[in-house]
Amino acid sequence: MTNKPDLMKLAQAGNPKAISVLLNHSLKKEGVQVKVSLKESCLQVLLESEDTPNELRLSEPVFKAIQNLHCVTIEKVKLYGKKQGAEFPDWMKEQVQHHTEEEDIPDIVLLDRPVAIQEAKYLNKAFDEISNLKARTSVGISYVDFPPVLGTANQAVQKFQRSDEKETFKYCAELVEKIMKYYQMSLESLGLKVQRSSVASAMTFGLGEGLAGIDPNEPLGKQIKEELPRFQGFNGLLMYDFDAVLSELWSRAWELTDELSAILEGSINLESLHGTSLRSSHVWMTPEESVAAQTTLIELDPKDEKAVEATFERLNGRSRKRAAILAIFLGWLGIHKFYLKYTGQGLILLAIGISGMYIPYIGFLAFIFGCIEGLLFFTKSDEEFKEIYIKNRKGWL
Repeated sequence: MTNKPDLMKLAQAGNPKAISVLLNHSLKKEGVQVKVSLKESCLQVLLESEDTPNELRLSEPVFKAIQNLHCVTIEKVKLYGKKQGAEFPDWMKEQVQHHTEEEDIPDIVLLDRPVAIQEAKYLNKAFDEISNLKARTSVGISYVDFPPVLGTANQAVQKFQRSDEKETFKYCAELVEKIMKYYQMSLESLGLKVQRSSVASAMTFGLGEGLAGIDPNEPLGKQIKEELPRFQGFNGLLMYDFDAVLSELWSRAWELTDELSAILEGSINLESLHGTSLRSSHVWMTPEESVAAQTTLIELDPKDEKAVEATFERLNGRSRKRAAILAIFLGWLGIHKFYLKYTGQGLILLAIGISGMYIPYIGFLAFIFGCIEGLLFFTKSDEEFKEIYIKNRKGWL
């Protein structure tokens, strides 16, 4: 049996099993079971109980406990609350981890607010408008209401960028530019979501609305890949998911806004940032490097590992029932194949389905084929479905 110091060291190193043991011990009195999975730099934590776990009472303690581990390999935490036996979570919250230890962010000290920054009226005005953007987006904002707020902020930022202050405060100028770029990208993403979700909903009678997304090869998709190279928020069609993109862009913009606030308040020594590259000082802006596998003292039981993996795969969208419904109603267009990431088979069925519009016999056969696959999905258990169609990639029937 692993002693407590070893368990804590493992948790601080980002070992999901160790973190799971610690959280289960802490939440035992609440009647909550905890499952933990680490995917790249995102820690996924699932809370399960007989009744739906209390979001307000449990979220903050769990986030705080993980933050107190000071694990630099964990950049984001996604927390799910699910009633036992339910297929999908009742709620989900996420939090970006802030690492403020000396070894993580060097040369940052508490100082009095610099006089030069106090007198930088254009920079301070730009910051006020950016802070307003953060306040508005943090409570949710519609595509209709967003442009005026963003436009006001843009005007203040442009005045700062045309002033001599831009050269005086180069790092702040980089921060401001990057924040506004993220908000501009989020506005474009909102516009595409409104446009494409309505089209997808109309074409699929509402069933395929969640399949709309941003193609990684279109201009906005390329921007996302360039600005957020570690971001992996894909939907069933291997497109960037709108909600995931908005959440990521706004979270990053808020984080940079907090950094700008700390500089203006004097909490961060601006001189210590001289010559610092914005991209090199923020992990999410740089491509992820391969990390050597760590030797751990705690090993997951293979059955537990598969169960945790399957749980989070279902939470991330590949649902057996949803695939079955798509196959029955839209199988003749191959939509369920795209949903399950069988792109080749999906294109074949799509071509057959389009041909069936002109040759009814072919269209009828394609419809029958989709219904058969949908019924097959319904007859499988979640584990059988995962084993056959997700793990072993059985493409046809």
